[in-house]
Amino acid sequence: MLAEVLRYVTTFAPEPVRKHGYLKKLIDLEFRYKRGEHAWADHTLNCRTFIVTAAENAPSSARPLFLGLGCL
Repeated sequence: MLAEVLRYVTTFAPEPVRKHGYLKKLIDLEFRYKRGEHAWADHTLNCRTFIVTAAENAPSSARPLFLGLGCL
């Protein structure tokens, strides 16, 4: 928990990001992943496989748009 507080204090973020709790949620997600990485393994693999497959099947002129990727 101390590492999370240290990360929060030392991470630059605009005031609205801090005010609305987005930075805290992002840091919480990162440390939760680190604590239970094995539990997220299938989900992470499925997401990466989906993204790679979609990129391979997209037309060469397409532009990617990624929303909600958190720490990825």
